[in-house]
Amino acid sequence: MLAQPHPACSTGTTTQNAQPSSVAIADQLVRQPFHPIAVVTNSGCDSVSVIDIAPQLPVYDTSGNFTGFTSNAQFGTVLNTVPTGSAPQGIALSPRLGLAVVANNSAGTASIIDIVNFKQAVTDVTVGTTPTGVAINEGTGAAVIANTASNTVSQINLTPLLASTPATSLTSTSISIDLGPIAIAIDPDRGTNNRGLAVVTALQLFSGQAPLGVLDAIDIGNATPAKSTSAAAGVTAAAPTGIVFDSSVSPALFYAVSSLGNLVTAYNPDTGLTSNVRVGINPTSLAINPQTGGIMTVNSTSQTISIIDTISNPFKTRRTFGIGGSAQFGVAIDQFTNLAVIADQANNRVLIFPVPN
Repeated sequence: MLAQPHPACSTGTTTQNAQPSSVAIADQLVRQPFHPIAVVTNSGCDSVSVIDIAPQLPVYDTSGNFTGFTSNAQFGTVLNTVPTGSAPQGIALSPRLGLAVVANNSAGTASIIDIVNFKQAVTDVTVGTTPTGVAINEGTGAAVIANTASNTVSQINLTPLLASTPATSLTSTSISIDLGPIAIAIDPDRGTNNRGLAVVTALQLFSGQAPLGVLDAIDIGNATPAKSTSAAAGVTAAAPTGIVFDSSVSPALFYAVSSLGNLVTAYNPDTGLTSNVRVGINPTSLAINPQTGGIMTVNSTSQTISIIDTISNPFKTRRTFGIGGSAQFGVAIDQFTNLAVIADQANNRVLIFPVPN
C-alpha cells in the first residue's frame, strides 16, 4: 500500500489541511494516451488534486508500435491542483469529455473542471442546497447531483461544452425526491429510450417508525429528470450513504452501502428485489471494478476494508483488511490496474491499495 501525504494549502495567513474527501478515476482522457489518474476533492482547500496512478507506462518505437512498459517515476504524485467552489465533496469524471463535475457542499454549486488542461471549464453552476454526490452519464453528457439539504437532484447538460464555440456558462434543472439524498450511480442503458437511469440513496420518514432507507430511481433520458414510472422501488435496511452500478452481472444491478446497518444491498430496479451481505462496522463508502465484479467498502468504525465478490451467487464478502483512518473516506477502483485509491481525511493522505483478486 502506498500512502501519499496530501499537500496543505494557505488561506490568507492560515494553513489548512487539504481534507481529501472523495475520489474518481479515469484511465484515458479525450484525445490523450492511456494514463490512469485519480482526481481527489480537497474539502479543506476548495480544490481538486489530480494524482498520477499509473505504475507503468506504455513504450512505443519510432514507428508507433508498442514495445512494452516502463516504470513511471511520477506514480503516486500530485500532477496539478485546480480550484473549485467551497467545501467540495463528491466528484465524477467523464473521460470522453475530459471533464470532472464537483459538488461544492457549502456553496450550493457544481464546478465543471477541464481535467486535460487543469482549469475550470465554465463558471460554477448553481444547484440545490448542500450538494454531496455526483454521477455522469458518459453517453449523453448528463451530470446528476444529489442535494442533501434541499431533498432534490439537479441535472446539468455538459454537451454545450463540446460545441465549436463552447458555452461559457451552464444551468441546472432540479426535481424533488425523498429526504436527504447523498449518493448517485447511473445505469446508462435503462430509462427512457435506454438513455439513462440514475439511482439515488435517500430516506423516507413514517410516524412512529425509524427512517427507512430508499433507493429513488430517476429517469434521466430526457432534458428534464423525472422520477421513474417504470423502475420498481428499492428499500435498504438502514440509511444508505453510497451506491455503485455493476454492469458485470446479468441483470445489471446497483449496490448500496448502509452505514448503520453494516450492509451492502444489491438492488434490481426492474423488479425491486434486494439482497444483503454483511461487511465491517459503519461502512461509509464503496467502489466497484466492473471488470472483475469486485467491490470494496471502507468501514470507518472498525477501521477495515471489506472485499465483496459480486460474481458469486449469492454475492459474498471474501476478505477483510485492517486500515487506520477516519469516518470520512472516499474510494474508487481503477478497472485496468485494479488499484483502489482511498481518500483518508483524518490523516490528510491518499492511499493507493492493490485490490486482491
